[in-house]
Amino acid sequence: MKSLLCDAVIIIDAHNLGIWKLLKSHYRIHFASTILKKEAQYFKDDLQLKYYLDFRKDIASGRIIKISMPIEEIQTVIKKACENRLDIQAGEAESIAALLKPEYQQLYFCTADKAAITATHLYDVMSQVVSFEKCLKGVKSCKLPYKLTEKAMQRWKAEAIQRIG
Repeated sequence: MKSLLCDAVIIIDAHNLGIWKLLKSHYRIHFASTILKKEAQYFKDDLQLKYYLDFRKDIASGRIIKISMPIEEIQTVIKKACENRLDIQAGEAESIAALLKPEYQQLYFCTADKAAITATHLYDVMSQVVSFEKCLKGVKSCKLPYKLTEKAMQRWKAEAIQRIG
């Protein structure tokens, strides 16, 4: 089973699309601790009703693995991103910091955030970034918003390379 490090937008959109359980059944899911604390709190359905997310049982059972990185390492990633005029969230920075550790190099980082994708290029870990569409390939076929597609991912990776060099 492949290991997937999910950004908040992926967690929320997978719930919105009704395929979160399917994703969990095909991947060993990892979250950055800051995503759990601050970013992936709830999602809204088409009627704008709020549904609060609770991952405590999945974490306790080991179905979801929480990754906690030292605050200094998260701040270093945010600082470098800011120096390159990239606005990334703490959860994305913590995820990128994790990808730099040998014990997490087997993870694939699933995000739909252009700035986070560009920031991974700063640290030479962009090859570990995958689109949500790619994660669903062979698992489920459904219409996805552009930001979740492989086309968007390839475009943003190409722009990151062009921008950063």
